[in-house]
Amino acid sequence: MKESDATGWTRPAAAVVAMCAFALVLDGLDAQALGLAIPPLMLEWDLTRADFAPVAAVSLLGMAIGATFGGVVGDRIGRRAALICSIALFGLATGLATLSQGIGSFGALRAMGGLGLGATLPNASSLIAEFTPPRHRSIGMSIAM
Repeated sequence: MKESDATGWTRPAAAVVAMCAFALVLDGLDAQALGLAIPPLMLEWDLTRADFAPVAAVSLLGMAIGATFGGVVGDRIGRRAALICSIALFGLATGLATLSQGIGSFGALRAMGGLGLGATLPNASSLIAEFTPPRHRSIGMSIAM
């Protein structure tokens, strides 16, 4: 029985929920960034909106793969380590995507970022479920989501 099972909210449990909620906010922000980036990139690279359809597709495919295998990775190496790695992956890929000089490298980096984005949700939600008291678990999940 974890400490949070016997007692109410503890500071570590609240800190985990807050940090996971922040990770999920960053995850959502990064997922929406592509829509904001496309119009200026269309002008910069002289491309049409349709040219970015494969980029959006590989980004979503990366997210699907990351979500599918992110929980398994979390079970193997630990949820905290998997969450840190997934945040680092999508942060690094997004940062490097800002330096892209063409749609090919941009798409590849968005796909890598999608892997990290997808793996964030199962690991963050598992950590929240583990660290919140059972009677407050739904509140913890609601706050984070």
